[in-house]
Amino acid sequence: MTVLKDQIKRIESIVSTIENAPSALLGSLFTVVSEALLANSELLILQINAEENEFLFI
Repeated sequence: MTVLKDQIKRIESIVSTIENAPSALLGSLFTVVSEALLANSELLILQINAEENEFLFI
């Protein structure tokens, strides 16, 4: 009976992992998207600053 209980616990663990996979993937995706947006924002700020500096010297 112990072997059967261990197998049931193992199956429950696998099912739980599968059920939680979408949220884990979404968390990772959110991190990647946030980092990309931050990098793009930083580049945009640098471009704006460069254009402002260029305008000041004209």
